[in-house]
Amino acid sequence: VSFPSRPNYYNLRTSSGTPMRQVGQLLGLNCLGIIINSYCARWEGKKYCKFCNINPTTNQKSDNIRDFNEIDETVRVAHDEGVFNLVNLTGGTWSDPEEEFTSYLQVARNIKQIMGLERLPGVSSINPPDLEMIARYENMLKEANFDLVTYNLEVWNRSKLEQVCPGKHKLGGRDFYIASARKTMETLGTGHVGIIFTVGPWESVESVLEGCSTLAQQGILPIPVVFHPGKGAEYSREKFAEIVVK
Repeated sequence: VSFPSRPNYYNLRTSSGTPMRQVGQLLGLNCLGIIINSYCARWEGKKYCKFCNINPTTNQKSDNIRDFNEIDETVRVAHDEGVFNLVNLTGGTWSDPEEEFTSYLQVARNIKQIMGLERLPGVSSINPPDLEMIARYENMLKEANFDLVTYNLEVWNRSKLEQVCPGKHKLGGRDFYIASARKTMETLGTGHVGIIFTVGPWESVESVLEGCSTLAQQGILPIPVVFHPGKGAEYSREKFAEIVVK
C-alpha cells in the first residue's frame, strides 16, 4: 500500500495570506476539492437535510463564500505541481440561489481555463436552478461546461423526502429536480447531468431503485451514495439507532 505525497502547495499561502490547503484539498489520489460556501441557509427555519452537519462543523452563521481570486491562485499552483486532474466543487445552500448558480459557473469556467480543457473534469454539486435561471445563464453554463454536474435530491420517496430533507421538498422535490436536470442537459448534453441519492435507513432499496430507473430512462445519471452519519447532524452516529424505518 502506498499513499500520495503531501502536495507542496499545502505549504503555501495565497496573496491574501490564506493557507492554500484551506482553499483546495487533495481528495483521494488526484481530485482537487473546493468548498465554495461552507454554510447552508436551510438551517434557518429547520429546513436542512437531517443528515447534514455542515453548519455544526464550520460554525458559520451566514454565507461564507470563498474568495474567487484565492481559488484561482490555488488551482494554478496545484495544477502547475501536477497533483490533480479531477475537480470537485461543492458547498452548502446559499441564501441567494442566483448568486450560487452564477458563482459555480464562474469558478468552473476559470478552473477549466486554467487546466486548458474543453470540459471541467470531475463532479460539481449545485442546488438545482429553476428553468428561467438556466435559460438566462445558458452562455455561462456553456463556458463552465461541466463534465458532470449533479443536483442532490437525496430521497426519492415523496413523503420521506419531506421528512428527511424538508428544504428540498419545499423547493419542489423530485419534479423540480428532474425538470432542472433535463433543462441543463439541453446545454451540457446527455450523460453530463446527474441526481444524487443518499441511501439511508429512511428509504427502502426498492424505492431508490425505482428512482434510479426513472432517472436513467430520461438520460439523467442516477448516483446512489451510502449514508454515513456525521457528528453534529440530526441523524448523527449517536442518534443513528433511533432512526426508525417503517
